[in-house]
Amino acid sequence: MESSLHREERDDLRTRVDSSELEALLRVVTGEVGEQRTVLDYAFRTIGETPDAVLNAVAQEVVTWSCATSESRISPLRLFEWIHDVITRSVQPPIDRLREVDQHAI
Repeated sequence: MESSLHREERDDLRTRVDSSELEALLRVVTGEVGEQRTVLDYAFRTIGETPDAVLNAVAQEVVTWSCATSESRISPLRLFEWIHDVITRSVQPPIDRLREVDQHAI
């Protein structure tokens, strides 16, 4: 009985969905998803092509940290974390946008 009810609900949904509207929506979503690959490629390429920008941002972190603490040595782990944070901040906006597009597509 439940199966029959669910089948009727699905049939009602199918008749309510206009196939041309659905096709247009799928084209838009497909375009948005495809565009995100280009955006991410650009973000990662920019990081790879401008290591000085990453190093400058990390150097700024070092200066801020050294002014705030009395420590004179930086551990490799702390340096790794700063590099990771700088790169993450650089690529986070396109990744967030990709998540939005994914949710829209779903």
